[in-house]
Amino acid sequence: MLKGPLMPSPERAQSSLQLLLHFQRTGASSRELCVLRDAYLLTMQLNSGLVTGGGKPTITHCVGAASLALHYGAPFDVMTAAILHDAYLVGDWGRLRRGLGEEN
Repeated sequence: MLKGPLMPSPERAQSSLQLLLHFQRTGASSRELCVLRDAYLLTMQLNSGLVTGGGKPTITHCVGAASLALHYGAPFDVMTAAILHDAYLVGDWGRLRRGLGEEN
């Protein structure tokens, strides 16, 4: 099997549990683990039922982005932003999204 920068590897998480375990092994604090978990839960809610162009759940893409950030040594804030990065574009914001940009 070909290996490349975007191919799955043991160093990169394929699930939220793997991401949290990898992050914990780096010495993450309990607070950081909770923030990352909460970011994952928010992303999961906003992307519920959505899939990428390749047919995979969008949340998988978000976990992969955060995992790459961790893999390459990005700071905690960057890793958290990576897991949330497409929430505005593809997330289901319900009433809130309809109200953005509208004058009251």
